[in-house]
Amino acid sequence: NTFEKNKIIRHKNRLIQQVDPIFHDADHEGFFGFRSHFYAPRKWFCGRYYDTFAFDIVVIWIFSLVCYITLYFDLLKRFVDWTGNLHYSKLLKKKESEAPAAASKDAVASEAAPAEQPEDEKKNKVKIVADEKEDN
Repeated sequence: NTFEKNKIIRHKNRLIQQVDPIFHDADHEGFFGFRSHFYAPRKWFCGRYYDTFAFDIVVIWIFSLVCYITLYFDLLKRFVDWTGNLHYSKLLKKKESEAPAAASKDAVASEAAPAEQPEDEKKNKVKIVADEKEDN
């Protein structure tokens, strides 16, 4: 930055100093805005300024604890298994009702494929066959 041609620039009706950014506090945006330039001496978070070193250490520890808990309880595997067990039939039914053309295509496909019997009907047929064998 010491070789910068323009030491101070004007941007959106504001003067911004290009050299020695370590002496400038970061602009704060909102309550949780903690974005700042690279050499910012303080961070703005929850309506207060915090020392950059302490703030960064706390953020590193929080992310380390989150990673530790995720690995210890095997949360990534549980999440993948959970997403694999989701039933998308409800979502498909909603889409079919919204798009009548898609519903007609599904109706043609269902006529071509043999319909499966519910479990109760299968059990009843098995019982009837078993009863007939016992009668003989």
